[in-house]
Amino acid sequence: MGEEYLQQFLVETTLYNSIVLENLLPTKLWDPLPHFLQSWLRDYIAGTLLYFISSFLCCFYIYYLKRNVYVPNDPIPTNKAMLLQIYVAMKAMPWFGFSPSGWNTAGSTSCYSTLHCSNSFYNSCWTLFP
Repeated sequence: MGEEYLQQFLVETTLYNSIVLENLLPTKLWDPLPHFLQSWLRDYIAGTLLYFISSFLCCFYIYYLKRNVYVPNDPIPTNKAMLLQIYVAMKAMPWFGFSPSGWNTAGSTSCYSTLHCSNSFYNSCWTLFP
């Protein structure tokens, strides 16, 4: 791949890193880190936030708003069971932070630096017929 093509990815991920990390951490904590660790930290923080927000919304909807619809006779999980689930998820979260940062599974992942570089028809076919 050409150096300028890879540079487009670097510029874009640097922008994403700065958007997430500048708003959540002091610059002196993450700025001296190498780009790979900045990207991992961004993915880790975003994944953790997404986990807690989506879990809260799901539990609120199922166990509070629609309790008699989805769990008519079953008891709500105990606090101990929920904390155990959070503990297990938080042990795995650092490893999940690595996955979008460059793992390519035998050509099944296509990377484009800009949207106009991709072929929408090809991507639709690849998604519908793997």
